[in-house]
Amino acid sequence: RQAVAAYVNQVLVAYGDVEDALTDLHALSDEVGILREAVGASQEYLRVAQVQYKQGLVDYLLVIDAERTLLANQLSLAQAVNLQMAASIRLIKALGGGWDAGAGSSPLSREISYGLKFSKNDWIQVSWSLDICRRHVETSTLSSAVTILV
Repeated sequence: RQAVAAYVNQVLVAYGDVEDALTDLHALSDEVGILREAVGASQEYLRVAQVQYKQGLVDYLLVIDAERTLLANQLSLAQAVNLQMAASIRLIKALGGGWDAGAGSSPLSREISYGLKFSKNDWIQVSWSLDICRRHVETSTLSSAVTILV
């Protein structure tokens, strides 16, 4: 009887974890969609500001403001995409998915996951962030690094 109660409790906890992960993923997906639209609007704002500046209608401060707005929106989008990816990983984990550091992974990933005791989510976020940093260094611009994230 006690074993059945423990089993039912574990099933309910697992069901709750899946429901929470789905809710998070849905909310973050909506947020990413809204931020993608904001980035598109910011790009249009920058394009219009540049055209107006070239025609002498506005000063360069408006172009700088448009670039700042675009970069801020791109950064927000990149952060939201990162959270969305983490929510996807939590959903996979809640559904019973796993991650094997030994199968098909590099020696570095095995060393980090076993030697430094990173969690699965941490390792995925770290490797994703390292890839973005590598691309940023190669291109030497924040704008292109943020665009790569999108």
